[in-house]
Amino acid sequence: MNEPLEDMVRRRQKLWWLAALNSLGALMSVAWLLYLVFEAAGFWRMVFAGILLSFLLWPGPALLFAVAASILCFHYSVVGLWLPIFSYCSAGIALVLDLRLAYRLDYPDAS
Repeated sequence: MNEPLEDMVRRRQKLWWLAALNSLGALMSVAWLLYLVFEAAGFWRMVFAGILLSFLLWPGPALLFAVAASILCFHYSVVGLWLPIFSYCSAGIALVLDLRLAYRLDYPDAS
């Protein structure tokens, strides 16, 4: 590996807490959302909502966290605006870090 890429990988590994935060936030908010869907619409709609939400896990837990937090805030009104804003910020940070690592944006002359 070249030196700049190793440095970026090291920086990404120092931010393990961001991946843990997004994963835990996604897990907790989806569990709460599925519980509310079960209460409001029943078992089969909860299963369908779980299947639909599982497709959002493919790009990463940050997107799932942001969508579930938005639904909890704007549709069910059970949390304040702080949760979607917090999830958008953590998803944005994760996106920027992943893009920098994938495309080496810090080092434009490195190939």
